[in-house]
Amino acid sequence: MDHGAIYHWFESHREELVSDISELVRIPSVLSEPEEGCPYGRPCYEAMAAALRIGEKYGLHAREYDSAVGCLTLREGPADLGIWAHSDVVPVSGGWTYPPFEPVLIDGKLYGRGSTDNKGQLVATMYAIRCLKELGVTLRNNPGLFVGTKEETGMEDVKGWVKTHEEPKFSLVPDASYTIGYAEKGSLKVSLTASLEQKGLLSLKGGTAINVFPEKIEVVFARDQLCWDRLNRLEKCQCEEGPDGSLRLIVTGKGGHAAHTRGENNPFAIMIRDICQAEILKEGPSPLLRFIADVCADETGKALGIDCCDEITKALHLTGTLLSFDGSEIRLSLNVRYPLGVTPEELKEKIERTCAPYGMRADILASSAPSYSDPNEAGAVAAAAVHNELAPLYGYEPKGNYTLGGGTYAKHLKRGYAFGMDAGANAHGVDEYVRIDRLLFGGMVYAMCLLKLDEIY
Repeated sequence: MDHGAIYHWFESHREELVSDISELVRIPSVLSEPEEGCPYGRPCYEAMAAALRIGEKYGLHAREYDSAVGCLTLREGPADLGIWAHSDVVPVSGGWTYPPFEPVLIDGKLYGRGSTDNKGQLVATMYAIRCLKELGVTLRNNPGLFVGTKEETGMEDVKGWVKTHEEPKFSLVPDASYTIGYAEKGSLKVSLTASLEQKGLLSLKGGTAINVFPEKIEVVFARDQLCWDRLNRLEKCQCEEGPDGSLRLIVTGKGGHAAHTRGENNPFAIMIRDICQAEILKEGPSPLLRFIADVCADETGKALGIDCCDEITKALHLTGTLLSFDGSEIRLSLNVRYPLGVTPEELKEKIERTCAPYGMRADILASSAPSYSDPNEAGAVAAAAVHNELAPLYGYEPKGNYTLGGGTYAKHLKRGYAFGMDAGANAHGVDEYVRIDRLLFGGMVYAMCLLKLDEIY
């Protein structure tokens, strides 16, 4: 099959592609309380079910697995070649230019929460299977698109599925970049808590989710504990006086994915350091607050004594994502991406040792081990070659294999690899968008990959 014919098919279905992605983006599929038939909340289930309905409309065969994972296949029966996407999204925060669940297409970019993580890629890969079907291609294997519903919050959907079902012979995950992502850092979610006595500090709240780089922090102080003549020293905090005599300080950041951000831009560190430098508190800030600022400001984890590195997955990455104070207890949640050769137990021991002098307790909320797949696997080599042969013909650059700091479904599959599509920006952040041209190219690449994989497996 000629790649030009496939790309022409995608170009002729551009408007339909945008419409189908928009239908999914309109569903606010953020994790919520479980209901009967909706293990991760009704919106998460509805987004998956909507994706299956779209696929069925195009003649694909749909199946649900315990209302947690859906699958669309070319023919009836289990999938032999797998594509794994997800329909759930992270919560919304910050000041969006456009309503996050009312998709808007501007200059070839479709804006909306989940447009690039991962609903755009979901539909583009669905169209890859649809394209081969409508062009009358005969395949030995039965390619299938799996649609998960809890990728952003622990991946229990796929973890459960692989325990009770036979995996496809080979799988690709389009929730990443080109070419082949063959290893992923481990993920550790940690909660640090301690009692805090800080005169003048009434409350503190920042962040939206443990895997989202914080976009905002708000701190409220009692008026009588502040040096008001020093407020003009604050360089990065926005000040608002409350009707009760309190003072509210706000720092707003850019947000984004917790795996790809720098600590120096963390609003938590910026807020606390600005308060300390301005000396606005009559009684100086607690050493515990300074320690929290240091932890959040250094993404390497050095402030916690957990900085480490390996040759494949590179350096540990830490992000302070949630911070709160209720008048007595302060809590900091950390998202840690750690390299191969390290265990959660080792990290927890080092964290506890560093936190002990500040009276902080460390609790592991969740963990996921690092993963490694052979980059010389025949399917991985073939997929990379398909992309790199086509990229220059369509105005893109060939790329090499890589390892991931973020986590994808690939780490839970025996023969799974992250692959493409480099399609958007601001995943987990404000004004998330996906580029339609890149989805069209990516869909063609996936269709060509399915043809090549059909020859191998």
